[in-house]
Amino acid sequence: MGLKKMMASGAPHKLWDHCIELKSYICSHTALDIYELQVQVPETILSGQTADISPFVECQWYEFVKWFDSGATFPELK
Repeated sequence: MGLKKMMASGAPHKLWDHCIELKSYICSHTALDIYELQVQVPETILSGQTADISPFVECQWYEFVKWFDSGATFPELK
């Protein structure tokens, strides 16, 4: 995620380091065009476990998200 996207998102400057950390996490869990990796994900090579980024790519950076809490009981709101 580039600086332009962080600025366009309207995220406060205090959160930008979290955005950079997220970008680093996604890059380390994504297959890169590096010959030495042999089409493997860097995190998979280091840990031996299959890398999964699905929880991090479902939403955009600093996007409003709603969720439904199925465990909430009356009188709490779901």
